[in-house]
Amino acid sequence: MTRFRQPFIGVRVSPRDAINVLAESERVIANLVDVMVFDAADTMGASPTHATVCAWMRGRLDVSPVFRRRLRRRAGDLGDPFWVTGDVHLEDHVVVTSMDRAGWDPVERHIARVMVAPMTLASSGWELHVLTGIHGVPHLPDGATAVVIKVHHASMDGLGLVAVVRALFASPDLSHDGRVAERRGTAVPGPIPPLWKDAATMPRRAALFVRTMAAVRRTAPATPRPPRPATRFNARIALDHRVRVVWLDLAHVRAISRAVPGITVNDVLLTAVSLALGRFLDEAGEHPGATLSTTMPLDIHATHDTAAANQTTFADVDLHTTVVDPLLRLRAVHASAADAKRRVQDLTARHEVGPFDIAPPLLLRAIGALSSLAPHDRPTVPSTTVVSNMPHGRDDLWFLGARAVAAFMPMPTVDGMGLIHHVTSLGDRLALTVTVESTMMAEPDRYCEMIRDAVDALAAATFDDVAARAAVPASVDTD
Repeated sequence: MTRFRQPFIGVRVSPRDAINVLAESERVIANLVDVMVFDAADTMGASPTHATVCAWMRGRLDVSPVFRRRLRRRAGDLGDPFWVTGDVHLEDHVVVTSMDRAGWDPVERHIARVMVAPMTLASSGWELHVLTGIHGVPHLPDGATAVVIKVHHASMDGLGLVAVVRALFASPDLSHDGRVAERRGTAVPGPIPPLWKDAATMPRRAALFVRTMAAVRRTAPATPRPPRPATRFNARIALDHRVRVVWLDLAHVRAISRAVPGITVNDVLLTAVSLALGRFLDEAGEHPGATLSTTMPLDIHATHDTAAANQTTFADVDLHTTVVDPLLRLRAVHASAADAKRRVQDLTARHEVGPFDIAPPLLLRAIGALSSLAPHDRPTVPSTTVVSNMPHGRDDLWFLGARAVAAFMPMPTVDGMGLIHHVTSLGDRLALTVTVESTMMAEPDRYCEMIRDAVDALAAATFDDVAARAAVPASVDTD
């Protein structure tokens, strides 16, 4: 249990963050998970015990406020929830498990369970799961230790979690200040007002929400993006996840991107997903014949000053799955991704208050309840899948004397979105994590092979293009 000494001081949870609590349900899981893998066989000696990990974590509780906070919801959700701070009993938040069976299956099943298990936010908003003795897993060293850091989406976004991870596993040689995660959001502790005072503001906020939503609709593009045809991945889910990781060489992917002017690593990976997804549906006889799209989270931290800890927005990017040539598809995806980024920059540059920056908690709870009742057998959807990219930076991260060798980030599926791709990089290793409903994809390993084949196809197409351009003689001025 966690004991709290200041019940009347807290950090107000902004509506943008609170929706992750108020709209959460057994089918909408708002957990964030980051998995760090350490080469522990020759450095740790004996496997770490629960006491060892608790002692290690005790010296790092000040890395982020999340490690000392729990959520206080107001009665009937008549006011905004608050984060309150207190002492922490580490034993309740740390779990150490030995992977007795070889192979990926026990690791996958453990991570999948952790990923979807709800947290009791009234007690804690974080968990640390240590999986020891991992062996027989391709691309990972035998005897590896994986540390699964789990937080609630109401406390931070994906990039916020990456910042916490880098501070948590920073070299012990760093100063204390060097092991504190960068804060996202401007909210600071203050007095928790009486419930009646908070409740009295709710009608005004509800009216302002309606006016703001109407203004957003009025300024919507005259020609909105067309919906995309639904696929098998846009149905209702069963929360039976399969998690696979496609390991890639970051230098190789960078070489592909640099072979074509203007192309980014993210463009290459978006196109690889586009090629693999189209091929999978083709082989299943289910390609709709129209282009598919992905939702792509974008960071607005640099341009959007807000109290919210969640400082990402979402853009839909056309995957151009009807373009056959890989190089042409890469260029088309790049253009669509660049256009999506420009649209987001235009919106955030206005610094306008959005509807979900002011929505009252009761309204957010109602929106969550209504969304769970929405049908998931419609012929069209706004987006087919999700592709997210969270770079982790250098691999100078450590856990109990063992150095980090890889990182990956699985993400729970939700109704209507049963296939999710999450890209991470650590040092020179790139991991593309595929989380998919088992009922929607019986052979995820086959799909991962299609992603690898797609990267190879892009490499061949781009390098051939470079060679062809180099073979063309420079024009001669005959004047």
